[in-house]
Amino acid sequence: MRVLLALAVALAGIAGSRPAAAPAGRIAFVSTRTADGNPDIFSADLGGEQALNLTNDPAPDRSPTWSPDGAQIAFASRRERNWDLFVMLANGSGLRRLTDDPAYDGEPAWSPDGRSLAFSSTRGGDLDIYLLDLASGAISRVTDAPAADYGPAWSPDGRSLAFTSWRDGNQEIYRAELGGSSPAQNLSNHPAPDYSPAWSPDGRRLAFVSDRDGIGNVHVLDLAGGTSLKAGIWNRGLQDPSWTPDGGLLAIGPWVGQGRRFSSAQGVL
Repeated sequence: MRVLLALAVALAGIAGSRPAAAPAGRIAFVSTRTADGNPDIFSADLGGEQALNLTNDPAPDRSPTWSPDGAQIAFASRRERNWDLFVMLANGSGLRRLTDDPAYDGEPAWSPDGRSLAFSSTRGGDLDIYLLDLASGAISRVTDAPAADYGPAWSPDGRSLAFTSWRDGNQEIYRAELGGSSPAQNLSNHPAPDYSPAWSPDGRRLAFVSDRDGIGNVHVLDLAGGTSLKAGIWNRGLQDPSWTPDGGLLAIGPWVGQGRRFSSAQGVL
């Protein structure tokens, strides 16, 4: 498994800064490299070169997610003084607002069939996972727990969502089967905080961040065997994992110096 360590210096500490890879070999990410230091969404190749500012708005933008065909990017923005979901073409044009609710809407994740977005929202009172049908605009609720559920990630077959939940009094990774009656399953089940799940393209593994070694690092869970392997090879921690279409693993690395740049280094695990 290739591990691409994304040293996103300007991203450290920014919510929703997980890099997202497109089928065409580009990544979308959040950066404060702008003149005013405002978080915007950029795209670049996997080497971090040819970075383009796609949003360039005075309001903060975060949580980019590519459509399966790589033609569009959905994201969360506070440009209307409230966190809502927006979508744009891959070059930043054609901006459209997808949600308009006084509650928080964020962390969109595009379904494998391209028809819907999973997202986190407080529109029901608690922070839960919802689905937005992109054709009709209809919104349906996936989770309904008194504890916070957030950060959805689709399984490649589109049948399940992994997400972070506090329902056991601790951050854990859960899986919910869509359209089924079975309760959500705790996949990580560890006393240390586990969060930020990301499904591998083959559906056999789940990358996530865990503090079980005293610092947040990326771990990879074998879903068949239930064993996890530490993927982070930096003792200063790695955050916000995501996968490339060919099975490489992207992660946000620690601060290095004071520059605002995005680069990547390859490692082998």
